[in-house]
Amino acid sequence: MKIAIRADSSVFLGAGHVMRCLTLADMLKKSGAEVCFICREIFGNLIGYIESLGYEVFVLPGINEMDVGSLGELVQALKDDEKKDLAATRTFFEHSAVLDWLVVDHYALGEDWESGARTFSKKIFVIDDLADRKHDCDILLNQNPNAWNKPIYDRLVPCHCNKLLGTSYVLLRQEFRNMRFSKRTREGALSRILVFYGGSDTSNETEKALNALQGLRDDQLHIDVVVGQANPHKSMIEHMCNAMPGAAFHCQIDYMAELMNKADLAIGAGGSTTWERCYLGLPALVTILAENQRKGIEELESEQAFINLGWYQDVSDKHIFEQLNRLRSNPETLRSMSRRSLELMDAGKLFSEKQWVEMFV
Repeated sequence: MKIAIRADSSVFLGAGHVMRCLTLADMLKKSGAEVCFICREIFGNLIGYIESLGYEVFVLPGINEMDVGSLGELVQALKDDEKKDLAATRTFFEHSAVLDWLVVDHYALGEDWESGARTFSKKIFVIDDLADRKHDCDILLNQNPNAWNKPIYDRLVPCHCNKLLGTSYVLLRQEFRNMRFSKRTREGALSRILVFYGGSDTSNETEKALNALQGLRDDQLHIDVVVGQANPHKSMIEHMCNAMPGAAFHCQIDYMAELMNKADLAIGAGGSTTWERCYLGLPALVTILAENQRKGIEELESEQAFINLGWYQDVSDKHIFEQLNRLRSNPETLRSMSRRSLELMDAGKLFSEKQWVEMFV
């Protein structure tokens, strides 16, 4: 079985699309499938990281990054280049056997690109978060909790499309699945905190969190600070960690589940990391870093599995400090958030690795 995955990462897109596709790729590769990636060469990409894991990457040309200053501008630039993107992608496979599956996880690509891709792929699997455009696909995945209640997809995908909607279909890395039977029962203590704002953190929310933690003046507190390879502030963050008692700096790691399981509280962003935290029952202070995170986080806020700090530009060091101080003296709030997180991500209902592979057979 031959499968290609079209996904990008950059300082604006972050690493989420690529990381969840790598989760799927690993499951398929273990089953004997031949898996490759197709990625744009954009600043902050993870092409080298994907290759280091043993996957072939077909590299598409970049775009004029001088014209891009935000996620919205990047997505628009990629949409404007959709026809060239498809033509360049097609050349990779024109002299080889037709793909069995093409996986597309991309905010800038939709029905036109996918229809054109059917010349070199038998079937198409789309991963979507936004429900904002039509898709020509055989399977569509939206792993957000309220996705199952979105009849809008009936108008956005073909009638034959198999829709996988809701948290039962979260693409959870094996390191997290392995923690299922060793998850901690949290009793409300606040002695270890995990700080992680995604693969890039261009607005440097990590610095705000560290400033807030310094304000607690608690030398007994252990702080794990994780950044991605694409983080433009990583050297400065490492320097801050080295100067803080109890702080440990981690860059582009493969043991996130272990750190999450040890932590009493996370401080970080919305996005795909939300499901990893919830699966391990980890309470969190969450900042919305991009518009594509806003709706999901605001919809989930009523579940009380985390505290939504709001839009990143409105979140200050002081705001984070006040919440930390409140939680430190309210262990029941931490216990309750942990319970609610576990309920939100019911491990017993999670799609198994075997079921994922069977989807592609």
